[in-house]
Amino acid sequence: DEISLREHLKIENDGKLKDLTEYGRKIIKIFHLNNDLLVKYREKLYTTISNLYVNSYDNYLKWMGFPEDLPDLSKQKPPLGNDKPEGIKKSYFELKKRGKLDLDY
Repeated sequence: DEISLREHLKIENDGKLKDLTEYGRKIIKIFHLNNDLLVKYREKLYTTISNLYVNSYDNYLKWMGFPEDLPDLSKQKPPLGNDKPEGIKKSYFELKKRGKLDLDY
């Protein structure tokens, strides 16, 4: 099964991960995601990306935007077949084609 970490974790401005659920708390604890090194790294990234967003949106999109050449997954043929063809409709390629893809992640 797929799990969206967005439902369980949030990155604070200071680089710390905040748990939003019990599952998120366990993930942080098991993988030591709030150790000093990781927190400082995430804080630097957050500050840099925030500054790009405010001061140089074009450069922000170079880092955080979707690539122009998104792959068309409907043309891929997995060896054992596609057991989740409904996922193609949710792909970034299809969302972009329908004009429903955001500019950034």
